[in-house]
Amino acid sequence: MRKTRTTWLSVLIILFAFSGNAQEQAPKIDQSITNFSKYMGTWHANANLTTEGKTYVIDYTVTIRSIGDGYGVSMDEVAKSKEVGDYYCTNLVGYDPFAKKLHWYSVDNTGTAHDHFCIWKSPDHFALSHNSLRDGKKYNETIDMVFKGENSMKVNFAVKLDGVVTQKSEGTFDRISKL
Repeated sequence: MRKTRTTWLSVLIILFAFSGNAQEQAPKIDQSITNFSKYMGTWHANANLTTEGKTYVIDYTVTIRSIGDGYGVSMDEVAKSKEVGDYYCTNLVGYDPFAKKLHWYSVDNTGTAHDHFCIWKSPDHFALSHNSLRDGKKYNETIDMVFKGENSMKVNFAVKLDGVVTQKSEGTFDRISKL
């Protein structure tokens, strides 16, 4: 029993030593993540959502925060509408230094979870896209976000199914608090 404890203690010491060494050699945080730093906070818009030929105004709040000791970003979305229901989504953003790609992964209360291709077009403008199949049809989702200064951002969202726009949303978000 004593030998087992000694063995486990040795293993734990080695693991802690390697994890400390790994932290010392952590890569520099990529510019694609640091671009988000000035946009940390909570934002709000009364956004327009067009679906099935009808346009609705939705109460939309977004909170952007740093995660992973600065190596990632999370963005929580809450959209409320009596007409189309409520929408909740959590997005995790991280940079893969080995593939040199920015990943944006979304999970929402409509049952979808998927990765987006994400690029910064400028330090104040980024775009996301996702392509997949839905019931055998080509599905394309695009999101375009442009920061218009310290306290304003413009967001456009579109969904195409077999090349036909089935849903779109747009709004200008105002910052309501900084994180």
